[in-house]
Amino acid sequence: RSFPILNIFDDFILSYRVGKRKPHPAIFQAALERAGATPGECLYIDDIDEFVSAAKKMGINGVVFNSVSDLEKQLEKHGVV
Repeated sequence: RSFPILNIFDDFILSYRVGKRKPHPAIFQAALERAGATPGECLYIDDIDEFVSAAKKMGINGVVFNSVSDLEKQLEKHGVV
C-alpha cells in the first residue's frame, strides 16, 4: 500500500531470498533466470553507479538514473520506448 508503483511489476527478486545483495552477481543472475532472458536482452536502471557497473560486467545493459528526462532519452536509446 505504501508503494503502489510495485503493482505494475510481474515479479520481484528479493535479496533475502537470493542470499546476496547488489552488487553481488548472484542477484543479477537470479533476475536473468527469472526473466528467462540473456544479459544483452535486459536493461538495468539504478541510481547507484556501482550497481550499474556490476550489471554491465555481466553483460547487462545499464543506465545510471540521474533524472527523468535523461532516463527517457536512455530508454529511447535502448529501444524501450
